[in-house]
Amino acid sequence: MLNPRLLPLLLLAALTLAPSPLLLAQDAGKPAVVSSTQASPASIKALAGKIDGLLAGKHIKDTRVGIHVMDVHSGQVLYTHDAQKTYNPASNAKIVTAAAALDAFGPHHTFATRLYADSVDGESVKGNLYVEGEGDGFLLWEDMLDWASTLKTRGITTISGDIVVADGIFKDAAYLPPGYEQKSEDASYRAPVGSVSVNFNAVTVYVSPGEAGGPALIRLDPPNTHLVIQNDVITSASGAARRLSAASITTQDGAGTTIKVSGAVGPKAAAWSIRKRIDNPPVFAGSVLKQALLSVGISVQGEVRAGEVPSKKVTLLSHASEPLIYVLMAMNKWSNNFMAEQTLRALGTTAGAGSERGSWEGGIKVVQDFMKSVGADDPGMRIMNGSGLYTGNRYSAEQLAKLLVAMNAHQWAPEFKATLAISGVDGTLGTRLRDRRGMIRAKTGTLNEVTALSGYARTKGGREVAFVILLNDPPVRAWRLRGEQDDIARAIVDWEG
Repeated sequence: MLNPRLLPLLLLAALTLAPSPLLLAQDAGKPAVVSSTQASPASIKALAGKIDGLLAGKHIKDTRVGIHVMDVHSGQVLYTHDAQKTYNPASNAKIVTAAAALDAFGPHHTFATRLYADSVDGESVKGNLYVEGEGDGFLLWEDMLDWASTLKTRGITTISGDIVVADGIFKDAAYLPPGYEQKSEDASYRAPVGSVSVNFNAVTVYVSPGEAGGPALIRLDPPNTHLVIQNDVITSASGAARRLSAASITTQDGAGTTIKVSGAVGPKAAAWSIRKRIDNPPVFAGSVLKQALLSVGISVQGEVRAGEVPSKKVTLLSHASEPLIYVLMAMNKWSNNFMAEQTLRALGTTAGAGSERGSWEGGIKVVQDFMKSVGADDPGMRIMNGSGLYTGNRYSAEQLAKLLVAMNAHQWAPEFKATLAISGVDGTLGTRLRDRRGMIRAKTGTLNEVTALSGYARTKGGREVAFVILLNDPPVRAWRLRGEQDDIARAIVDWEG
C-alpha cells in the first residue's frame, strides 16, 4: 500500500514533470525549445544590457555578484558576470549534494534499518535488542510504533536486556556536520546526524497551561525519556497571554540534552510549540524506540545505550526507507539541512569514499570526484558540508551552471529537476515569482550575508537555460535583495533571444 507520506511529494513531482492545464494554457502559442541553435550576438547583448542595468541598482551595486547563464542543450554562454570567482552558495550547496547522490545511488535507492536480538525464546527477547541503520533520513516515530506493533503481533512481550543502537557504517560518532561548530544554535535546522536518526534528530516541545498558580504542562514529540525537561513555566491566575521561551542545552559530558522551558502562560492560552535539536542521535533513537515498545505493552528491562551489533544475532525485522528521490525532493524544495547532511554522510559509506569510507571526509571525496567527472570542477571549490549552512563552502557561478547543464543530460535528469522548487507553485519558491509561474525550477539559498538562486528557466524565446545567481556580502541583510534577484530571473525568462 502506498505510504501516505509520499502523496504530497508525488503530487509535486507530477506538477514538475507534467505541467497542469493552467500552465499548458499559459504556454499556448509559445515556440518549442530552439536552443540547438546559437543565440545571436545582438540578442546576447540585449540580455546583458538588461541584467547589467539591474546590477546597477541600490545595494546590489555594492554586493559581490556572480551570475552565469547557459543554454542547457548547446552549452552556449548567454551571460556571465564575475562567474569564475568563488562564493558562499548557502543552500545552493544542496543541488551539488543531490546531484552526487542521484549519480551514486539512483532515485529508487533505499536505506535499511534493522532490528536484531541476541536470541528469542517464546515471548521474550533474551538479552539485548539491537538497532543498526544505513542513514535513513526520513525515519519517524510512526515507523518505530509500526516496528513495536510488528514485534507485539509476533508474540514478543519482553526485552530482557538493553536497547543498543549502533553507529554501524557511520564511523567515529561524528554526529555534527563539518562547519556546524561555528555556532552553538539549538534550532532544529542545526541537528546532528546518525546512522539511526529519528524525527530529523529534533523534538517538538509543546507547552499548555496547567492549574492556575502551578507549572505548565510540557510534552515532547516524539516521546522519550532521554531528554530531561526543566520546566520553569508558571500558569498565571487568569487570561490567555503567554510569554515563553525554550532552549536545548547540551549536558556537560556532551551525551545528553536538557530542554529548558521558561516563562508564564495564562490558563486560557492556546498551546505553544517549538522545535529544538538533540545531541546524541543513537541514544535518542533508542529512547524513542523504547517508548514505542512500552506503548504497545512490550516491557524493556534494561537500559538504552550506544554500542555495537555482535556477529552472532537473530534478525527481527528490516525497514526500508522511502526512495532517495523522496528525500531529495523534501531536501531541495524545502531546504532541509538535516536531510542534506544525512545524504552526504551516506555518500561517505560508498566504495567511492576509498580509505575515508564511513566518514564525513569520505562523503566530501565522493562529491568532489563527482564534480570532476561531470566537468564542473573548479580550483577554488571548497566542500565543507552538504547543506551549505554557515561559512566554508565555496563554488563559482560558472561551476554550478556547468553542473546544471551536465545534470540536464544525466540519466536521472527528470528526477533531478523534480527535486527543485517551482516558481509560484511550491517549496521555497511557492510565494516568489508568481508572475512567472512554472517557468523556473530552482534552489534558493539564504544566510545573513548570502542569497542565492540556481536552476533552470524556460525563456520567452523558447530556450531552456541553466542559471546561477550568487549574491554575497551585501550592505544589508541578504534576504532584502531577493526582489533584485527575482528581477534578474525575470529578465532571463523574458529574454526572446
